[in-house]
Amino acid sequence: MTDKKLDMILTALSEFRGDFDKFKNESQEQSEENKKQFKEIKEQLVRIEETTLRLEAEQSKDITAILNQISKKLDERDNDLQALNKRVFRTESEIERLTRQ
Repeated sequence: MTDKKLDMILTALSEFRGDFDKFKNESQEQSEENKKQFKEIKEQLVRIEETTLRLEAEQSKDITAILNQISKKLDERDNDLQALNKRVFRTESEIERLTRQ
């Protein structure tokens, strides 16, 4: 082989080596960027999970409070209805007594 051909082969190999090193560096940089992004995503998922768990815990407390309020209001209405029923009964009894006289 001639020196010219050897120089061409060495130049081509040198360019290939340079391109390979550049590609390797870019791949490593991209890999580091991907790791960083995955770490951020993982942290966000952890925060979302914590928030979801907190909301679920609070939701049951909220539902219990609402049901207690409904129960109290129903008890109040029941007492009101009992009082009205007594008044109606007394009035009907009085009307019955008066109609028999």
